[in-house]
Amino acid sequence: MLGTRTTLALAIFIGIAACGDSSGIGDATIPNVVDTFVVSSLEGGPLQAPAAYSIAANGLVRTYETTAFDFAYTTDQGKNYFLPLAVLGLSPRVPLPRPPIARLR
Repeated sequence: MLGTRTTLALAIFIGIAACGDSSGIGDATIPNVVDTFVVSSLEGGPLQAPAAYSIAANGLVRTYETTAFDFAYTTDQGKNYFLPLAVLGLSPRVPLPRPPIARLR
């Protein structure tokens, strides 16, 4: 068990270390921006309405035109979901499951 002086010294040391900026990360250079988009749902939304968002393009995309998006939006029983490409089976890094092969006799 630690003595009272050792515990006090350790608490002071931790307090001093916690107050310093030891992360080495500089100040932000790009300002944060709040932006608002209206996106349609994959389920039940109109086909022409965009239902996905591309971070690279900084905007909405239509899922029937491209798979160059980061996530799509859908609703199910009143709940909202953001679906990444892997969940949609569109990620090049995640192979689609193979359907079972019917065997002929």
